[in-house]
Amino acid sequence: MYLLGKTSSTPLWSYSVGDDVYSVAISPDGEYIAAGTGDDSKEVLLFDKDSSTPFRTYNFDGSITSVYGLSISADGKYFINRGRYDTVSLYSKESSIPVWSKGLAFDNCCYGDLEEIAKITWNGKYVVAATKSLSDDKIVVFEASTGNALWFYTSEYSGDFEALTIARDGKTFAIAHSSGRIYLFNITGTTPFLILDDDDLEYDMGSSINVDFNGDGKFLAVNTGNGNRLSLYDVVNDQLLWYNNNNNHYVY
Repeated sequence: MYLLGKTSSTPLWSYSVGDDVYSVAISPDGEYIAAGTGDDSKEVLLFDKDSSTPFRTYNFDGSITSVYGLSISADGKYFINRGRYDTVSLYSKESSIPVWSKGLAFDNCCYGDLEEIAKITWNGKYVVAATKSLSDDKIVVFEASTGNALWFYTSEYSGDFEALTIARDGKTFAIAHSSGRIYLFNITGTTPFLILDDDDLEYDMGSSINVDFNGDGKFLAVNTGNGNRLSLYDVVNDQLLWYNNNNNHYVY
């Protein structure tokens, strides 16, 4: 793996992992980098940006098959790992022992290929995860300090949760669903304050949707796999601002 700065194509440093790298996360302050590996090593490597040698290695052995999802708090103090067996775990950079680990496999059904749907808020106070049971899809919000599940939300539509974004202040998050809907929540609420569908986006979004907030969570960027349309939505005023058909080039 390579770390690059924004002003040069020459890597600042490189590190030979010795396995596939399935996920990478950089703390918002740019000080820490976490890398998750594949089936052979099943590790998370934690780096300081100024060193190519990981200062901590987390080994998962048989608890997961690969490290699919990583997310780091803004100060780099905590990160979460999402494993293929539908488990989300919170770690501190001070220890290789998890602060807590929670199973998400309702009805003994694992999520499949979308294990990365889990994130920690920038302020490190909450963890948001999505999971799939045999009967429905659920969103779970945890208190990061205790691992207690604060609330659940069950989708009334069949399909999968596909993309999650959390506003920088940690108060709002949006999650896309393969039924062609985007749910927006307050982090402490139990029901969405806004649900966007094809009528709101003035387009058939299809089942593959990616979402991302701007810094303060007032605007939501939406990319759809159906026609690869990129849209910007004003969350505060509940209106579509603009869209651009991307001429069949993917936007991630």
